[in-house]
Amino acid sequence: MAAVDWNASAALAHNALIRHFLRPIGRPGLGVARSPPRVADRVRPNYWWQAQLLDVLVDAYERAPEWVTSRRMRRLVVGQRLANGGRLSNAYYDDMAWMALALLRAGRHREAQGLWRTIRAAWNDHHGGGIPWRVQQPTYKNTPANGPAAILAARLGEREWAARIVDWMESVLIDTVSGDVHDGIDRLGDGRLEPTWRFSYDYGVALGAELAVGRRPVAERIAQAGIARCAPDGVLRDENGGDGALFKGIFARYLTLLDTDQARRVVLATARAYWEHRDHAGRFGPDPRQRPGGPVELSTMLSGVMTVEAAARMQRSRSTT
Repeated sequence: MAAVDWNASAALAHNALIRHFLRPIGRPGLGVARSPPRVADRVRPNYWWQAQLLDVLVDAYERAPEWVTSRRMRRLVVGQRLANGGRLSNAYYDDMAWMALALLRAGRHREAQGLWRTIRAAWNDHHGGGIPWRVQQPTYKNTPANGPAAILAARLGEREWAARIVDWMESVLIDTVSGDVHDGIDRLGDGRLEPTWRFSYDYGVALGAELAVGRRPVAERIAQAGIARCAPDGVLRDENGGDGALFKGIFARYLTLLDTDQARRVVLATARAYWEHRDHAGRFGPDPRQRPGGPVELSTMLSGVMTVEAAARMQRSRSTT
């Protein structure tokens, strides 16, 4: 199998993202929700997709620092404020954690710290602790809110808070022996763990949270369980469109931080599948092994770009060791 220059591939994937999702006319600085965009796609901001877009812009800037990428990052934050009534906070704690993580990587520490204070204040004693998913459901606690919150706390130097969140996750949502991760508890107001949801980004942010507090053995077990469930043949499987399309890219991002041989194989195999099945415009579909046959959502495109950037990051790290 021919070797791939993942840095060059990441640059091409990034250019396709800009061409089809940032250059079309929409809200200032924000990505449009679909390519080609309908009228509704030009005005629907979707907060957490934009947070992932900011993260991807940071990926590109770290790979190849260019002033135009830096300007796009600044414009996206301005556009997010405008679309969100002049503020960066919203009613979803997972959304705010994703945005804060991206802001922190973009060098916007003050804004990330402000979102962290809002997230931290939401901790409550239902189910023994944890951060709720959103303001309207204070008893529904899930991995998508608590995993990123723990990573954020650790990166901001709030080590005690990071450990507190991970301790709670391990007591309720994470099986530290098997590595399995529940999506959440009390979603339906019945006090039960979510019985069937097992998403790749649950495993991704859980292993990221464990790494953030220095618990690598648990992180490795989570990665193994997540790969067995979400990539049984070595390539991350389709989790449909919409929000689910982003999950693979998030898992790939944190598998890259883990950087075991197994994690490396899955990230590279998934990146190769995405790359070999992009369409004529360079866009990715929700299934890495199938070429998209019609319009492509921003979430889908971001997941592919994130995975290719993850492969490029792995390639760079190995070339310097």
